[in-house]
Amino acid sequence: MKWIFLLALGFSSTVFSVEKNNVCYPQPTTSCTKVVCSKLPAYLCDSAEEIKVVTDMCRGNIGGECVESVTSKLPSFQYDELIEMNEIARACSGVQGSACLNFFAKRIPKFQMDERIEVTTILTQCKVSLEVIDCAEFTCSKLSSFQCDDKEELFKVLNNCR
Repeated sequence: MKWIFLLALGFSSTVFSVEKNNVCYPQPTTSCTKVVCSKLPAYLCDSAEEIKVVTDMCRGNIGGECVESVTSKLPSFQYDELIEMNEIARACSGVQGSACLNFFAKRIPKFQMDERIEVTTILTQCKVSLEVIDCAEFTCSKLSSFQCDDKEELFKVLNNCR
């Protein structure tokens, strides 16, 4: 009986990750290191030392979804060097997936999210649980669109949901 319980426990820990308040989320499908290396020029991620640098910059990331989402919103010249990708990966540290960034992306004009500094500033507010993002989505659905179309307004909505 103990064997079945341990087997089930081992399986569930590989499929789900647990956040502080005992809420289960699906395990990330890709790693930050893989995403960063796929976005950088090949010569910047083709040795053990360079991959170690990338792995270090990815420390604290929950998979690669956040980095993938950020790079999809920026022109490639904003992340084609190690120092630029380091800034993005560090900003993504502690961010769960891409839900929070997408929350902002669908409400503010694209020109307010087309520079690395703008996106990393938003990510500072995204180190929240998915329940907070769900609350913010719900709140904005109940408010007039002009009350949820500015970064500062969205920051307030997120903070009210914490």
